Amino acid sequence: MATGVPDESWIAVSVRAHPLSRWFLVPLARPFVAVDGVEHRVRWSRREVFPVAAGGVRVSTFVRYRGFVARLGEGSLHVRVGPGETVEVLAANGVLNGAPFTPRLGDRAR
Repeated sequence: MATGVPDESWIAVSVRAHPLSRWFLVPLARPFVAVDGVEHRVRWSRREVFPVAAGGVRVSTFVRYRGFVARLGEGSLHVRVGPGETVEVLAANGVLNGAPFTPRLGDRAR
């Protein structure tokens, strides 16, 4: 029986700092995720889930130092999400402080 509600889809994102730069970044910077241009402040190393429409979705990940508005270390990824699907995205920076938080597809999907 049709309910008139389209199948929901989700993007699940986790932002992690590289182990060698974590000591510096975690206390001084805040991670953010932008899903189709809508920004969300997230927590370090925590899986955050966002509802999206099925189809193409652009996910950007970056940090902001406390008290600043500039997007630093921004990386982005375009993913296709099917109806009722959850797409996992993992973002991590490199060893250097200026390395971008490059998002990539994760292993888990529902």
